[in-house]
Amino acid sequence: MYRLVLTLFAALCFATSFYLDLAPVGAEKPETQSLNSAGGEFGPIRVTRDNRVYQIKVRQNLSIPYNSNGISRFIGGEILDEQKNFLMAFGNDVWIERDSEGIDSKKGFDIWVTFPQKGVYYLRFTSENGDDTAQPAGAEVPEDIPPDAAIDVSTNPKAGNPSIHFFIGFITIIILGVVWYLKEGRDNKNKKAPGKKGKRKSSSGNTRTSLVNILIWVIFFGIAFSGEYIC
Repeated sequence: MYRLVLTLFAALCFATSFYLDLAPVGAEKPETQSLNSAGGEFGPIRVTRDNRVYQIKVRQNLSIPYNSNGISRFIGGEILDEQKNFLMAFGNDVWIERDSEGIDSKKGFDIWVTFPQKGVYYLRFTSENGDDTAQPAGAEVPEDIPPDAAIDVSTNPKAGNPSIHFFIGFITIIILGVVWYLKEGRDNKNKKAPGKKGKRKSSSGNTRTSLVNILIWVIFFGIAFSGEYIC
C-alpha cells in the first residue's frame, strides 16, 4: 500500500512541476538584457499579480586570460522596488579554469524569486574579482575580464516554482526504491522463517506512521533546498 502511495505522490509532484513550468501567466513575458561586464541595471520588471514567481537566469561567458590557468568572478545581484530601494540580495560564482584534463567552467546560475505584491521592480548587478574588490554598476571593465564578456540576464514569469515539486518527486522516487529494497529483503526473510506472522498487524501500523514522517521530511527538504527567494 505504501509503495502505491509513494508512487502516486511522486507522479503528482512531477505533473505539478511540469504544469507550473509550462502554464501561461497572462500578460507578463520573458525578457532578456545584456549588461556591462562589470555589472549594470536590469528592468523594469512589471509584475501584474501578487505572489508572482519569476525565474531569473544570470550568465557570463568568461574566457581564460592570456598566461593564466583560469579566472573566477562573483556576480552579486540586488532586487529593488520602483523607487530603487533595496529589497534583497543574491549572488553566486562564475568561473573557468584549465587543468591537465581540459577546460571546466561554471558560466551562470538560476534563482527563483517570489514577488509578494504586484508593481515595478529592478535588478542591479555588480561583479567582484578574486580579491573581493567590488566593481560598481557601470564601472570600468576590469583588465582580467574581456570587454565582450557581458552579463546576460533573463527573467521568466511562472505560475509557480516547479523546482520544489520536481525535487520532492525525485527524492520520493529514491525513497520508494529504498523502501522496495527493504520490503523485498523482509519478505525473503519471512519466507525462510515461517511462523512469525503475528507481528504483521503492529508492523503495518508502524509503517503507516513512518510513511507520514517520510512525506513530511521530503516536503520540508524540498522547500528548504529549492533555492527560492521571497522579497
